[in-house]
Amino acid sequence: MSSATNKEFYEKLSKKELSEQEVFEANSNLVGLFDLLFQIDKRLGDRKKEQNE
Repeated sequence: MSSATNKEFYEKLSKKELSEQEVFEANSNLVGLFDLLFQIDKRLGDRKKEQNE
């Protein structure tokens, strides 16, 4: 996604104009959230495999 597209996306979500720094932070936070969710899901899957063995 281009930075202009990111900017439009996050401005629509926040319903206000955002600086480039705010867009960068919003994008970083969203990526961080999905990374955290992925790690949690992976750990839960590993635990489930261990319990089934």
